[in-house]
Amino acid sequence: MMSGNDQLKCTNSVKTSDMAQSPEKMQWKFATPAGPVFIVASHRSIHGVYWKKQPISFVRELDSQKPTARLIQRCMKQLNEYFFRDRKKFDLPIELEGTDFQKSVWQELQRIPYGETCSYAELAKRIRRPKAFRAAGTANGKNPISIIIPCHRVIATNGGLGGYAGGIAAKEILLRVEGTQAAK
Repeated sequence: MMSGNDQLKCTNSVKTSDMAQSPEKMQWKFATPAGPVFIVASHRSIHGVYWKKQPISFVRELDSQKPTARLIQRCMKQLNEYFFRDRKKFDLPIELEGTDFQKSVWQELQRIPYGETCSYAELAKRIRRPKAFRAAGTANGKNPISIIIPCHRVIATNGGLGGYAGGIAAKEILLRVEGTQAAK
């Protein structure tokens, strides 16, 4: 949990030569209390909030005259508000890329209320595929827009945390921000 005087740091990494060039999508490294994330955006939507660097060019500076930069800034502002407990829902244009099954899981994740959790089995039931709890867990783990699409709210049936792309420590921080208790 952060106090009002704490500040989140945003850091920009330089473009590396081995990164694929994508004229449409850019990324920005942003430090959060749960660890650094890589925000991937185009001029029209957020495509990812990843825990690892993506093979996409970095924005060199956040020039507010450019639509992609404005969207990244808006995303960072909302992430700050989330960590300060001033935001429970995100209001950002997102674009999901995945299979129909993955998209159904990711859409259902967005229906889990702030401060609540559900099990992988319950998630599978919610998408009307009760026997597909392992596949639902796999899709949950491939969620490209962490935090904003709250995959951290899915835990094991026994109350354990299960896994998380950002690591268990990050998942614990996110659940603590939301006031949720889960067993380790």
